[in-house]
Amino acid sequence: FRQNAITGLEYMLGTREEAVKIFKEAQDLASETPLDTDKVITGIKQLVTAGFSGKEAMVLFKSVADQSSKFADDEGMQDKVIAAFSRVKGRGVATGEDLESFRVAGFRAEGIVDALLNNPNLAPLFKKVKVSGIAGGKSKWMDRSKAQNEDILKQVKEVMGEGKIGTYTLLNAVIASAEKDKPEIGEFAKKMGKVSLTGTISNFKSAFGDLLKSVDLDKWPGVVSFQNFLTRVTDALKGDAGKQLLGT
Repeated sequence: FRQNAITGLEYMLGTREEAVKIFKEAQDLASETPLDTDKVITGIKQLVTAGFSGKEAMVLFKSVADQSSKFADDEGMQDKVIAAFSRVKGRGVATGEDLESFRVAGFRAEGIVDALLNNPNLAPLFKKVKVSGIAGGKSKWMDRSKAQNEDILKQVKEVMGEGKIGTYTLLNAVIASAEKDKPEIGEFAKKMGKVSLTGTISNFKSAFGDLLKSVDLDKWPGVVSFQNFLTRVTDALKGDAGKQLLGT
């Protein structure tokens, strides 16, 4: 329920105010996409555990939602995307292996490379490309505009392997690769929540649960009374009183 989810987020984020805000945003995202609130909250918690702030986790999860919607037939896609994000965050810098992780998560490696190459802050790293010689001949450097795609990709991987590309530089490239000539981050998932039959059914099934999670159910007088009743019964069953009941 809402109280449990917010309490968990508060513990992770540090303040109840931020926890309530993130919970509300998670509910809104869930109501517009094929995902339910529980799945969104779980994903956000995983991203926060990986070291992202609440705000960062919410932004990144919109990308998670997009990928999950694009590959709706892959139930594990959400975990794959979160794992790819978490991996580069945990290391602090990007490596060539991260390209494979994001490929598994449904992102195009070529698109990520293009975004890195178009980053003006990285221009000095890719101005020249090292090209291998023919039949084991000596390698040489040439202008990137004259190099083959294979050599450019190899150069990018080598630069990433040297730890010269930071976490957020790569993450921005990943998101940019998915957004290129497409709607803004999170918009694809929202679209699928409206036009996809499975998305519509998912939203319908989640509606009642989300309604319950939108209120502090544990503070309702009737619920409080019922909890108190259960507590008294539990206490009554402890010790000698419980044994006497079994003996009747």
